[in-house]
Formats: sequence, structure tokens, C-alpha cells
Amino acid sequence: MRAPSQEDIARRPRAAAGSEQGRSTDVGHKRGRVRELVSRRWPSNLAAPCTATERGAPVDHDWTRLPDGTRLAHQVQGPAGAPVLLLLQGQANSHSWWEPVRPGLSRTLRTVTFDYRGTGATQIAARQVGAAPDGEWSTTSFASDAVAVLDGLGCQQAHVYGTSMGGRVAQMLAVHHRHRLKRLVLACTSPGGPLALERSQAVRRALNQSGVALLE
Repeated sequence: MRAPSQEDIARRPRAAAGSEQGRSTDVGHKRGRVRELVSRRWPSNLAAPCTATERGAPVDHDWTRLPDGTRLAHQVQGPAGAPVLLLLQGQANSHSWWEPVRPGLSRTLRTVTFDYRGTGATQIAARQVGAAPDGEWSTTSFASDAVAVLDGLGCQQAHVYGTSMGGRVAQMLAVHHRHRLKRLVLACTSPGGPLALERSQAVRRALNQSGVALLE
């Protein structure tokens, strides 16, 4: 097949570009509409997104040093002495996952996050190449890292909120370190493995229709 000539390119209809621009504008409008609906409907007792003037104290950054040489980057925000809320983000995400809601949560809670091994500012030991000393990295090993962070901060118990893979890490905390949890909140997650239940087509359709209705 011959390459298109300049003449061929010139003859091509320009409507496609305009169509793409129109779709882009439409998507931008819908996203703005979502933000408007969220801000209007967000219950006052939840952590609504904050403006720049409402963000309060800065986030404190430090490391939890582990015996294997790993330095887990952890972050703390909120009033000293307030109940601790450990936030566990999804797979391959750093603590920045929580930035849109963290300031609101930190008004009355002391929020704690950390970067999983292989993400964010965490520095893994040189001898580790994608694996923990006792095997592959897993939600169980990440749960042990979470306990190490809490230990380093002198926190005996915490509320835990995990989303996506972070929800699986939170479940491993509940299984292996239940005495460290006050309350457990799971979002957009499952236990994984053979115990995981796939969403039915009916549930998928209902979720898709709800999303479309919100965008309209």
C-alpha cells in the first residue's frame, strides 16, 4: 500500500477533527457538571473537598526504617492527639491518591498514609528486586508494613479505610493484626482469590446507567 500523498491528505474531510473537538468539549462540560453535583450534594458530615484556605496544617513527611534496609515514606496530617485514621490507597498509587479528600478528613482526624514498596518516595533495600525478603510482595506483606508505620508513630490502634487493593491490605490487617484496628471501612474492593465474587452483568449495567445519569 502506498503512503498517502500531500494531495490525498488535503482531500480528507476535516469534520473528524471538529468532531473530536466537540467530543472533548462535551466531556469537559460533563466533568464540570459532576463536580457541581458533588459539591451540591456532598453531606455536611463528610469530608468535602477543601479550598486552598481550608487545607489547614501541612502534611508531615518522614520515613519508617525497617530492619531489611527499606525506608517506608509515610505522611501525617491532622491534630495531635486526634483519633488516627490509616488510609490505604489502590495498587501502584502513592499517598497522593488521597489528596482530594485528605484535608477534610484531617480536620478532626490524624490521617496517616504511606507509600507501598515500589511507589512514591519509599526507598527499598538494594538487594530487593520486586520481592520482599520472604517472598513476593503481597497484600499481607503490605499489611505488615502498615503495622511498622503505626509502630514507628507510637500508634497502638487506628481506624482503617482501604480502597481497591488498599481494601485488600486492610483486610489482611484485620485478619493478622485485628487488635490494631478500631474500625474498618472498605471501598471498591474484594477479598480476591477464590473467595472473590465477580459483579453480575445486571450490577454492571446498573452502575453504568447510574454513571450516565449523573453525567447528563
